[in-house]
Amino acid sequence: MNDERPVKIRNLIAYGAGDIFGGGAFVLISMFYFFFLTEEVGLTPLLAGLVIGAGKVWDALSDPIMGHLSDHTRSRYGRRRVFFLIAIAPIALSFYLLWIPIGSDHLWVQAGYYSAIYIVFNTVFTMVMVPYSALNAEMSSDYRVRTRLTAARTLFSQGSSALAAVLGPAIRNAPDTTERGYFWLSIVFGALYALPWLFVFVGTWERASEPARAQRFNLARILKSSLELVHNRSFRIHILMYICAYTAMDVLLILVQYYVRWNLGREVLSEAMAGLVGAQLVTIPLYVWIANRWGKGAAFRLGLAVFGLGMAASYVLNATSTTAEIVAICAIIGAGMSAAVMMPWAILPSIIDVDEVMTTRVRSGVYAGAMTLIRKLVQGLVATQAIAIALTAIGYVESAGNSAHSQSPETIAHLKLLFFAMPSLFIVLGFVISLRFRITPETHAILVEELDRLRAGGDKQSAGTNTRRILEQLTGRSYDDLYVSPDSARRNW
Repeated sequence: MNDERPVKIRNLIAYGAGDIFGGGAFVLISMFYFFFLTEEVGLTPLLAGLVIGAGKVWDALSDPIMGHLSDHTRSRYGRRRVFFLIAIAPIALSFYLLWIPIGSDHLWVQAGYYSAIYIVFNTVFTMVMVPYSALNAEMSSDYRVRTRLTAARTLFSQGSSALAAVLGPAIRNAPDTTERGYFWLSIVFGALYALPWLFVFVGTWERASEPARAQRFNLARILKSSLELVHNRSFRIHILMYICAYTAMDVLLILVQYYVRWNLGREVLSEAMAGLVGAQLVTIPLYVWIANRWGKGAAFRLGLAVFGLGMAASYVLNATSTTAEIVAICAIIGAGMSAAVMMPWAILPSIIDVDEVMTTRVRSGVYAGAMTLIRKLVQGLVATQAIAIALTAIGYVESAGNSAHSQSPETIAHLKLLFFAMPSLFIVLGFVISLRFRITPETHAILVEELDRLRAGGDKQSAGTNTRRILEQLTGRSYDDLYVSPDSARRNW
């Protein structure tokens, strides 16, 4: 549109700064919070798992609620950006309250407090990140401008993740702050995550919204819409690839603290994470090249293979290993993790094309929302709980801030095996599942060509034999049942 406001460099920076919170907070919570609950607070692994699981389930369910609220809010500052102002103080306060060791002799009292504050933190997180994710389309309708906005967001997100992974352990373990490491962690990063929202608010804008039609929020309807997506064969395979890759990463980030403390016997977490995150960043262009040449499924499998190689190498590390050896192996893990966590999102637009050829609809938001919902539910109900049960089974003893406490040799040996085996299980599952993924540059070109022909009113009976075979392979449905109205599709299903 000619009358759109130009998106300048300062606006790109302001918009991108919002994901300092999204990228960095995720890494800090994943790396530190389970460990904090068992080692500083003294919760059992099972209780720590319940605390984080409850927060993640609420986080998943609150996303569609916030999406509905964001669409229907009316204020002098718009329907999205007003939440950035509201959330500045709650972000800093809720992040700080996460890391306070409350004094109580009753574990259930402590578990209740941390469950409540973690739910509050996730509510605040959702309150800004859902409207923020919708802001890209509000600021411009131009494809290239939207791409630049996404690139700016990705740059800030990855930079914040790297900063959290390297600086977080350094602050927590600094000699002068050993006793209050988590306090300073909460102060420094709480401010870092809260203050940028003022600049996001000032440097961004949204379209003037039209009065919305009255529409009652219906969570059941939203969930039902997400469940319909399983009719898409490519999506079924894709979501399993996504779950396996991200669960492997989640498990690794939670267990790395325990692995470093008990199996390596010294604080090298900053160095280890620097190697991991650094390799993850520098290998992105390589995987983009591989994906464009041989397909995103191939890039995904290569990443998982390298990821698995790094996990196998981690099993040989011990207290006598040099820092250089530790960093090198973490770099191998990071080089593999790069594709494992990037490719599922890179694949998503192709999955949406498959859905359009099935239903005639473009449901980008529904697919992206379903991926986020499923990932959070799996993280809260599967990954975290599996770790809690496994730590309990191997006899792990929580410390409640007692740095002199120890684990039995058997527990330490099992912990080492756990760190290798749990991510590796999901890596292998993801690799095997991805072998059934059929979207390649060649098949996608055939899909897009046929989709363009059907959009233009082309006769379905004119489709070639190879085109029919490819589309049936990608969709899991007979060609004759493709590109039909939503009502007809629902009757067929």
